[in-house]
Amino acid sequence: MQRLIMVLILIMVSAIQAQNKIIEGKLNLVIPQLKFQDITVKEALSMIQQKSRQFSDDKKGILIILKNQKDKKLNRKITADFTNISVKAAIKYTCLGTGLHYRISQGGTSVLVSSEIAKQLETKFYRVSSIFTSYVSPKNTRLITQQKLKDFFTSTGVPFPKGAKVSYLAGKNLVSMTNTSTNQDKTRKTLLNLGCLR
Repeated sequence: MQRLIMVLILIMVSAIQAQNKIIEGKLNLVIPQLKFQDITVKEALSMIQQKSRQFSDDKKGILIILKNQKDKKLNRKITADFTNISVKAAIKYTCLGTGLHYRISQGGTSVLVSSEIAKQLETKFYRVSSIFTSYVSPKNTRLITQQKLKDFFTSTGVPFPKGAKVSYLAGKNLVSMTNTSTNQDKTRKTLLNLGCLR
């Protein structure tokens, strides 16, 4: 039974990794020139969406969904001038400082923008190298518990709000993290800084 569960987890992880490649492909599309001159955040996001369609092979690009069209933060005016910026970075910098957050859909075809996203939890898998365990439990890597993982990530600046959790799939070198989008970014940065992310 345990073997079947592990096989199902590996299939799920492989599917997620394949989706992530599609996501990264579209989000990494480079927009040669992007200029906002005293326009609303809503207008800026619409422009990014149009540019992603223009420069994607399938002409579909990324769909940007605004969760609450009446959110006052969408009417804030911004001015910016970008050269050779990725779609993901353009969305990030447009939302930055406005109180808006974004989350990429599982299918990788859309991005949800809202001021409420920061509190929502999502699960991501991180493939790590074998040295990761030595950071969590240097003396005995076989005794890696959820609490030790949680303590380790907390010490690196990754908080765990209510419902957030982390686990390690031994033998597969996979970290499963359920946390907010912001804290997922912190998790990824932590693993990159430690040289553990594969």
